[in-house]
Amino acid sequence: MIETTFEFETSGLREEAKRIGLKEGREEGKKEGKLETANQLISAGVPLELIVKATKLTEEQILSYRKEFSEH
Repeated sequence: MIETTFEFETSGLREEAKRIGLKEGREEGKKEGKLETANQLISAGVPLELIVKATKLTEEQILSYRKEFSEH
């Protein structure tokens, strides 16, 4: 079967969109994991400044997540 140029281009775009979506999903998953770890470390009494250094998250990200987490 011969693919038309349009079908070929749209299938390539779908593959690119899928690749980008997977990459973004992995990055979001990594961030979520870091936030969960930070929350556990805070609960264990680890100083926030050490958590920031270890996770490369900002204090604001950590505290915002902690506040949101505690509200649920």
